[in-house]
Amino acid sequence: MRRLCVCVFVRLWSLCADGGQVTATASKIASLVLGLDKVRFVSLHQGDAYPDSDAQRTNEGNTRNVCLKRGANGSTFKRALVEECLPWFFEDGWAQGPDLLVVASGYDALAIDNVAQLSLFPEDFAAASAELKRLFGNRIVFGLEGGYNLDQLPLAIVATLEPFVDASDAATAAAADVQVSASSRPEAATAVATTAV
Repeated sequence: MRRLCVCVFVRLWSLCADGGQVTATASKIASLVLGLDKVRFVSLHQGDAYPDSDAQRTNEGNTRNVCLKRGANGSTFKRALVEECLPWFFEDGWAQGPDLLVVASGYDALAIDNVAQLSLFPEDFAAASAELKRLFGNRIVFGLEGGYNLDQLPLAIVATLEPFVDASDAATAAAADVQVSASSRPEAATAVATTAV
């Protein structure tokens, strides 16, 4: 693999800053990739909710941090993603972009989630994923990394994966009578995601 990009969306698509263990993990990720010429790391997060670490707050070398204010909505999130985060993956000798994009996907930025103070909805995650697919195709790996409202979490996960599901996959899922609703268990979203992707 020539190039890898890691997107960590904190209090959005997130590494959550709850408690010492997660803070230490976020610090380790930023520290591990700092200076690696084949890796780029960007964090799009609620500015006052990210762990306090110099390695995570600096825009140094191969790391970038983009902060959003409390209350930021879907259009603010998408604008920051499209204008500040994603172009950097194609700059400075990276004209072809990365071979693989890894997204730590957390959903505590949902308006209904009480962990963060951002105002995103499942359709905002779908719009962001559509933009990622446009730029990177299917060279993307999503990992679940947070989200605490169990009514909205499955909807946000499914919305994130929707741009990657083609009509034949959707028909297969429908034929298997797999449905996810607001009252479904979060595990059901994983079943749909596994079937659809």
